[in-house]
Amino acid sequence: MGKLNWNPWAGLDDLRDQMDRLLEEAIQGVTPTDRLKDKGFMWAPAADVVETGGTLVIQVELPGLGQDEVTLEVKGRELWIAGERPFVREAGEAVYQVLERSYGPFARKFPLAPDADLKNISAVFKNGLLTVTVPRRKRPKKLLDVG
Repeated sequence: MGKLNWNPWAGLDDLRDQMDRLLEEAIQGVTPTDRLKDKGFMWAPAADVVETGGTLVIQVELPGLGQDEVTLEVKGRELWIAGERPFVREAGEAVYQVLERSYGPFARKFPLAPDADLKNISAVFKNGLLTVTVPRRKRPKKLLDVG
């Protein structure tokens, strides 16, 4: 029978490497959505986009996630919504018959109008529904040229 050489400190090297990578990304200004680009597959949650008067309302379905698991970023003239839904395996000898929900990293991007008021975007996350409201700046009315 082979001898088992178990080192309780072996996992610390991996942890140190991961912390070094995260620190380097923070110094370089790497954002959470930039990190998702390294993943091979991303799913896109269902969304509704409604324009009402002076606002754009984006509603994204994210059941099973918490507010701290979702990232909102404005990049240029785009609103990015990203995160990751982890797959949590049932304890014991569970055999899955059907898996229809998406797991892993997700991302959606929404173009923003040139008159979007980027400083006053608000978001509410309730019961698995993220509602992002993007107000639009009022455009000055043109005076008629009577001549």
